[in-house]
Amino acid sequence: NNYNTPMRLNLTLILVFGIMTLSFSQEKEENYFDYLQKHSLGGIENKYVLTLDAYIPDCGEFGGHQELIEIKRIDKKLTAFITIYDKVCDGQTYTNHDKILSKNSYEINDDQVKLIIEYLKKLLESSLKYEMVSHADYEFGAKLDWAEKTDYNFKRLDIRFREYGSKWTEFEKLKSELKNK
Repeated sequence: NNYNTPMRLNLTLILVFGIMTLSFSQEKEENYFDYLQKHSLGGIENKYVLTLDAYIPDCGEFGGHQELIEIKRIDKKLTAFITIYDKVCDGQTYTNHDKILSKNSYEINDDQVKLIIEYLKKLLESSLKYEMVSHADYEFGAKLDWAEKTDYNFKRLDIRFREYGSKWTEFEKLKSELKNK
């Protein structure tokens, strides 16, 4: 009977500690869920990535290069991955990029989140204006979609905007702001 008392005490302490840990982790997870629901970019989580892209027609109607800003949530923090592809000037579509010139990552702070939201507003506004299409258009887009390939075809956001000439400089401004903290 003397051996049972310390063993019971140890089991009781382990049980109490386990329950406290479990309830704390659930509370922490619920708080994170509440945080995502209130955050301007809360839709970027686990399975979703926000991709901002630009196609630059370096070679006129014969091709150009693509640039991507992929915004992902890693360890509950937003991170921007900026990728610049080599230009293809043989008339192929810009989706045939195979050579990456640079790829860097940058942690995103709250001020930069506001800049991303402003960029999305400007992109949406521009996409709703009259569009005159040519063979050497700049093209800008935003897509909030699954981070991995899936058969599920639902996109939460998909905006495209084409512009002839290099008058729309918002992508370049945002890219620069994300690189500078």
